[in-house]
Amino acid sequence: PQMMEVLHRKDARIKLTEVIVQKRIHTRLFDHTANVNNPKNVPPGTFLDHGCVSRESYDYYMVSQHVTQGTATPTHYRVIYDEIQLPPCDMQRLTF
Repeated sequence: PQMMEVLHRKDARIKLTEVIVQKRIHTRLFDHTANVNNPKNVPPGTFLDHGCVSRESYDYYMVSQHVTQGTATPTHYRVIYDEIQLPPCDMQRLTF
């Protein structure tokens, strides 16, 4: 709300989108396609925007790094304010 007040006071014609980025999460994503008994890390650039995300909000998970040892930890993105109205695939590309 404060940012919007400042923008309106300045008469700025700026559209604003706010995204909360959360790194410290306990969610892990695995690829079971090659061998169900030996899951692998998902490749960098993997997005998860359905299934384990909220139906009531605009959020998604993304794995942006390549991991050679251990488990890749996805980042959780939550769009809390969106005036730009980018399609989800464009927002995901923008954050990658």
